Amino acid sequence: DVYKRQLKILVAFIFWQSSSIAFSAEWLPISEEDRLATYCPSDPEAGSEYLYALYEYDDESYEHSYRKFYFKKKIYNERAVKELERIHIFYHSSSSSLKSITARVIKPDGSIIKLDSDDIYTQVVQEDNDSTFKKQSFVPPHLEVGDIFEFQYLIKLNPGYYAPSVYIDLQQEEPIRKVDVRIRPTKDTQFTSRYKWTSYRTNGKNLKKTAGGFFVMQLENLPAYPYEPLQIRGRNEKSWSVFYHSQSDLTGKR
Repeated sequence: DVYKRQLKILVAFIFWQSSSIAFSAEWLPISEEDRLATYCPSDPEAGSEYLYALYEYDDESYEHSYRKFYFKKKIYNERAVKELERIHIFYHSSSSSLKSITARVIKPDGSIIKLDSDDIYTQVVQEDNDSTFKKQSFVPPHLEVGDIFEFQYLIKLNPGYYAPSVYIDLQQEEPIRKVDVRIRPTKDTQFTSRYKWTSYRTNGKNLKKTAGGFFVMQLENLPAYPYEPLQIRGRNEKSWSVFYHSQSDLTGKR
């Protein structure tokens, strides 16, 4: 249903988060071709298309670990507008904090409508003795067919919080033109483990280490994986990656 599809907007897998990394939204340029596009080149039947998705996980310091997400989406029909009528981002406030949600809508003529921070609201979804599960929600401002909608946010893990693994569901219900994955493992000497990784259906892409210590992987032109209410799905039917701690150096398989 629509609510479940909203949760699939590449944010439903977030279960960690915390407080005080400077975060300033930087938007990638948008071409005139993308602004004026009326259909998805790789899938003309698609109601929308992710032009870009970023997953950045930084665990270099257990005192300042964070997760950064950036999604840019082109809207082609009314169904896609309906599915994006409200965005929900979930997190556990006992282990993390959700920071700096920033969003905007770009019209085909290049005009921009920014999300007002006063239009973001927080709700408690579930609460028990050990944990509080919350969500922050917002409505994309004046979203219409033909628009580009992009948003980004930062989740900071609480100081000393340990996230033993990271699973990224790369393939979604809509085509994705470009995905960047960035992982920086811990250097904390109190832990002797290292990250390892396993990916599936990522076209043989390897992680490459950058000068800043991040391991990066870039994927392009991932096809849609439509939601079917009665379908029984296995993990290996779509593209994914998982990063986890091991006693050896960072390696992986595809």
